[in-house]
Amino acid sequence: MKKVAIIGSGPAGIFSALELSKHNPNIEITLFEKEPYSSGGMINDCKLNLSHEIGMNIEELKISEENANNLISYIDKTFLEHGAPDNLYGVDEDKIKRLQEKAKLCNLELISCKQRHVGTDNSKNLTDKFKETLMKNGISIQTKTEVKDIIKNPEDGFAVITSKENEESFSGFDYIISAPGRAGSIWFREKADKLGIKYLWGPVDVGVRVEMLKKNYEDLTDIIYDPKLIMDSSDKEFTRTFCTNPGGRIRLERLVENEDTFSIINGDANEDSKTNNTNFAILTRFYLTEPLIDTRKEGLELVKRVNRYGGGKPLVQRMQDFFNNKRTKAEYLQTNGLISTLNPSFVTPGDINLAYSYKVVSKIKTFIEKLDHLALGVRADPNNLIYAPEIKFYETNYITTPDLETNIENIFVAGDGAGKSRGIVGAALTGILAARGILKKEGVEYK
Repeated sequence: MKKVAIIGSGPAGIFSALELSKHNPNIEITLFEKEPYSSGGMINDCKLNLSHEIGMNIEELKISEENANNLISYIDKTFLEHGAPDNLYGVDEDKIKRLQEKAKLCNLELISCKQRHVGTDNSKNLTDKFKETLMKNGISIQTKTEVKDIIKNPEDGFAVITSKENEESFSGFDYIISAPGRAGSIWFREKADKLGIKYLWGPVDVGVRVEMLKKNYEDLTDIIYDPKLIMDSSDKEFTRTFCTNPGGRIRLERLVENEDTFSIINGDANEDSKTNNTNFAILTRFYLTEPLIDTRKEGLELVKRVNRYGGGKPLVQRMQDFFNNKRTKAEYLQTNGLISTLNPSFVTPGDINLAYSYKVVSKIKTFIEKLDHLALGVRADPNNLIYAPEIKFYETNYITTPDLETNIENIFVAGDGAGKSRGIVGAALTGILAARGILKKEGVEYK
């Protein structure tokens, strides 16, 4: 019996395990997760963007539009079977078309997409149901188990060294699927360097998160729950909205790097209980070429810089102060303006203009001015709040076959942490592709 180790229990790991167990019960599967339960986007907010235009690059994945759509339908069906809500957003084609035409007049592109929203309040129940299915299929789920190392055996297979409750152990496997998510990307890159896995440097998305009154953004969110708007879409370094949360809240995240901890900003929303605010990110993409090629290192420097200006915390600034290059003071936030959904002790009022480069700030300001013509109240309300740093790492893109097998035979990659996706549905799709790559090697063919 062949043995497969799947590293990471996000959507890529879950769907690769489901696919393997569904089509070949003679494969022994172990799913490793260092947290107590599935982490990342599956447990936080959990938006499902049901389009190949969002969260994946089908040209890079070398799959047809038809194949991608079929896989997305299958992924959506599987989520529904495990408790995702029936409610579907982004279905009024006439309203979407009118909004797209209006966006075009503002020199913005609106990507149309059907969406589901699970919500942070419901996402743990969803992941628990996936876990039940995996266990029913005979998959061993090892939570609170950190994979310390992957060692290629001289003859065949791999030794995986793990640590649980400070006790180390190792097991032998024939195949590896590495799906560590964004949080585990630097860990796997270190392992890839030791194993000789080839990769390219990818981009980093950096920017801010805007918080405003929910009613002032409903012209967009009443039509599409999470509107995907892009400025300069033909440019490799475009600017876009990301992760819109109607009735949501601002959330603090911890970024750990080489035992140093930094604070970054994110947002989410419950499905059954809403705030009076809406938040969304505005991110601009950057690549680096020689001599500066490590985009993750540069992204971390930006995070450190913002935290330094905030005295170890993220920064918050009023919209009018951001455009006037003026520091926001604590008393301004206390006496007037929007009430933040984030505990004020978690952030420092300041000036984001000082912390970010001119290139990043100017792109964000230009984007906000265009967006204000589409949704009156984004720029027009001077008391809207802006938070930084908001950052998404996709900096390592592994060179793979169409089955997502690396140059080291029998090591496959999937998901955001491998640079193969940007979101839950995209990650799930790549998990399926990696699993099918293994199944092909075991004699299971797909049409």
